[in-house]
Amino acid sequence: KKYNVDGEHYIPSYAEGKEPAQGWPGTLFRFPLRTTKMRENSQICAKCGAIEHPYEKVLNQIYEPYTKDSCALQRLLFLRCVQSVKLFIWENGESKPKPYFSIEIENIQRYAEERRAIIGWLKTGMKKVEQEEKEAGKNDEEDTTFYSFFKKIHTTKTASSAPRHIIPLTITTINNGPPTKSPKPPVKIRDHYLISTGFGDDSDVEAAVSKEAIQFKQCLVPYVAVAAHIARDGNSNIERKGKCFAVLPTPVLAGGLPVHLDARWELKVDRNSLVPPTDATGADYVRSQWNQRLLTKVAPIAYSNLLTSLTGDTLTEWMSNFSFPPSSLYAIFPTQEYDVFWGQICAPVFRQLFANQGYNMPKVIWGISVLDSKEFNKNDYSCLSQPQLDKIESLSSDKKLTSDKICNNLTGAKQSFPMD
Repeated sequence: KKYNVDGEHYIPSYAEGKEPAQGWPGTLFRFPLRTTKMRENSQICAKCGAIEHPYEKVLNQIYEPYTKDSCALQRLLFLRCVQSVKLFIWENGESKPKPYFSIEIENIQRYAEERRAIIGWLKTGMKKVEQEEKEAGKNDEEDTTFYSFFKKIHTTKTASSAPRHIIPLTITTINNGPPTKSPKPPVKIRDHYLISTGFGDDSDVEAAVSKEAIQFKQCLVPYVAVAAHIARDGNSNIERKGKCFAVLPTPVLAGGLPVHLDARWELKVDRNSLVPPTDATGADYVRSQWNQRLLTKVAPIAYSNLLTSLTGDTLTEWMSNFSFPPSSLYAIFPTQEYDVFWGQICAPVFRQLFANQGYNMPKVIWGISVLDSKEFNKNDYSCLSQPQLDKIESLSSDKKLTSDKICNNLTGAKQSFPMD
């Protein structure tokens, strides 16, 4: 619908039953942004943009990126405050708009604080340091509040106080399609994701405020979050292709990893690739080494915590809403079948798994399945060959499993899982 210039553009706020004076708990975009009448009166620009095209074409430009390759789901994963994205069509003569497409995190209110925790922790810490420096009369242009805060973390050895959370999310997508004379029933899909947030240790904080980082004015934050697509209602065949995120998705594929990695990556200016380690010098060398640290030191902690949580009791209520067979757990573990850079995450993840306190190794062996030392049901592990089943059956009765024993006995397993 094309709006006049006399404030009619506020009308879409009625779409969800809210008066303009009540405010809007989000951001409202209306299309077209400019009409021909507006263009004629404008002293800024005489162009009219895309409104000369049929509205179907304009809608598709907005809609298609959200449906391609589960992009809509992925865009919401690591955003701290966005709960939903909804698209409406308001036809001329209609009293209200009709829903076209929506995507919403169902249980966002329960985990809203966890999603914003790391940002809140950083902001609170830097604000406190800024106040302390102000009271002390410090005015060092070379030493910003960011560096002062991280130096304080390093000096006081308090990196362990950074919040680290396991966040289960259920995301619902509803596709009504464009308005037609014979409307089809809306297509509803529910996807279940698990996110593990992580922050580095004292050595990572020390690297963030190294002389080189300060020299080249790099604001390096040892933060990584890992997201796994756990299940989709009514569909057990999920294609898991991990991507590299910097809050929003980038075109960088995570080398075949079955999880998404969100971090303060050092990207090239166009955000289309990471700063490469090859022949890097100066600031680019510092930045490329930081990417290496995030992948091999910080990410494995968040990744292993995610895997550990799937075999514990804390997510029982959430996981009761969908099917999660052993083969799905197996599919989330990292393997050695990636490129040189991304493959470096495998060994640290497994080392961290063995190091996790209270992690019951007989319950998860190489991500193949959930094992019970009292009973082993071969029917639950149809994805494995008979020799592999025989090996696991013999191991499942062993009360004193060690990493060396597993390595020696599972040679020839379906995929390669290195320890070092």
